[in-house]
Amino acid sequence: MNPIAKKSADKRKAQKDFRKFAFPSIKVLETKPILVQQNAYRIIGQQVIPSPLFSHFIVVDQEGVRANRVITEKVYMYISMVQLANHYTQMMPWLESQKGAKDDHEIFSSDPSIQEDYLYLCKTTEEASRKLQTWIQQMDSLHQEDQWTEQSFKDMEQSWKEFWDFYENRLEKLFNVHTYMKTEHVHTPTRKSPLDGMYKEAHFNKYLFTDTISLHTPFINDIRDFIHLNGQLGIIKESSNQGEIIQKKEHFSYHFFKSMVYALVAILIIASILTFAGKLHITSVITTFIIVCVVFYFGQVHDKELLKSMETRLKTLRKHELSHAPIIRKKYKKEYKTYIQREQRQQKDEKPYQFIVSIAKLPTWIMIFAVLIIVMGLVSLPLDQQSNILSFSYVVFGLILGFLARWLPKMRIGQRKITLEPEKITVHKKVYESKHCNLIRMNSTYKHIYIHMNARPDPIKFYVPKDTRTEVYTHISKWCERNLVTFQLKR
Repeated sequence: MNPIAKKSADKRKAQKDFRKFAFPSIKVLETKPILVQQNAYRIIGQQVIPSPLFSHFIVVDQEGVRANRVITEKVYMYISMVQLANHYTQMMPWLESQKGAKDDHEIFSSDPSIQEDYLYLCKTTEEASRKLQTWIQQMDSLHQEDQWTEQSFKDMEQSWKEFWDFYENRLEKLFNVHTYMKTEHVHTPTRKSPLDGMYKEAHFNKYLFTDTISLHTPFINDIRDFIHLNGQLGIIKESSNQGEIIQKKEHFSYHFFKSMVYALVAILIIASILTFAGKLHITSVITTFIIVCVVFYFGQVHDKELLKSMETRLKTLRKHELSHAPIIRKKYKKEYKTYIQREQRQQKDEKPYQFIVSIAKLPTWIMIFAVLIIVMGLVSLPLDQQSNILSFSYVVFGLILGFLARWLPKMRIGQRKITLEPEKITVHKKVYESKHCNLIRMNSTYKHIYIHMNARPDPIKFYVPKDTRTEVYTHISKWCERNLVTFQLKR
C-alpha cells in the first residue's frame, strides 16, 4: 500500500520544482496522482520528522502549479489515509497477542479507573483487529487501481470511518494505561506476555499522535483533525522559512563532504590503475584508501547530526506555529491552553541539572584507525627499501592518533555538557525530547552512560567523571522516573 509513485513522466520536473524547498540528505518523495475535478494532483515532499505522514510538502497539478487550499487539504487527507493504513499494519500482531490478557488484570488493582480501562481494552481487542483488517483490505484494493480518483477514496471511506469511530474511544484508554505502565514500571516484567502487546500498541499510537505534531502529551485523538493539523503545519508557505531549519554553512559542509568523497574515490581508482601499471607504490593506494574511509566516516557523522538538527529545528518551529494553526484556534483552543499551562507548571517545579561527560565512541574509532595505520606501516616496511620512510611515517602517524584517542576524553574538545530538564534532555547543543528517549542505562560502577533514542539505531555512549558518578546516577534515575523513561542499571 505504498502511495509513493514508482514511475512518473514528471519526476524530473517535480524534483526541480521542489528543489528550492528541499532539505539536504532527505529523500524527496512524489505520490501517485489523484484525479480531483478533472485534474491530477500529487504531493511532493519530505518526511523530515519520523512519521508516516509528510511534514514538509506541496500539492501540485500535472503542470507543476500549486493547488489551492481546498484541493490541498483533500489530497493530503486522501494520501494520509493510505500512509496510515500502511503504518497500522504493524499493529496486527500486537492485537493478536493480546488475547487472554484478562489474566493480568490484577496488576492494575491499585487503580480502579485504570483497571476499568484495561478491561475495556481486553473486551474490544477482537473488534479492533477485525475493523482494522477490513480497512487495510480495502486500502489494498485501492492500491490495485491504475488511476486514483475522489470516488476511489469515497468507496473505502466507510471502513475508514467505522474503524476510527470505534478506535478513538480505545485510544483514550490506551494512553491512560500506557502512562500507568510507564509510571509504575508494569511493562518491564511482562515482556512476551499478552500485556506486552497492549503496551506496544499504546506506545505506537502515543508516539504517532505526539511526535508528528511535536507535543509531549496528546490532546487530539480525532484522526481527521489530527491529519488536518499536521497538514496545516507541514504545508510549505509561499514565504518559505527554510533558513530557520538549515543554515548556509550546513548546506556548504553537506555538499563539501559529498564532493570530497567523489573526488577521493576517483583519485583512488587512478592510483590503483597506476600501481597496477608499476608507476606507483602500493602505499599510495593504501594512503588514499585510508583518507577515503576517514572522510566518508566523518561525512556520515556530519549527515546524521545535520538530520537531527533539522528535525529538532522543524519541531521547534512547528511547536511555535501550533497556536496559530486554524484548527487549533477554531476547535482546540481550550485544550491547547490547558496543555501549555501544564507544561509551564512542570518546568517551574523542576530545576535543570547539568553535568559533564566525555565522548566514548569517537576515541574508540580513532584508536581502531590508529591500529590499522600502524599495521599497514609495519606490513609495507619490508616490501621496498625505498618506501621505508613512508612506512615509518605510517607508524608514527598511527602512534600520534593512538595518543590522541587516549587523551581526547580528558581534553575540553572531547567533553560534552548534558542538561536534564522537564521532558527534555540536552546533549551538547542537541535537544532531545524525553518521549524520544526510550531507555537510559548505566553500568554498576556508574562509569558509562548509554542513552537510547528512538530515531538512532545505536545508543549514545559517554564516560562519567569519577568524582560525579554517584550524583549523576541519582539525578538520571530521578529524571527518568519523572519523565516516564525506562532506566536500567547493568550489573
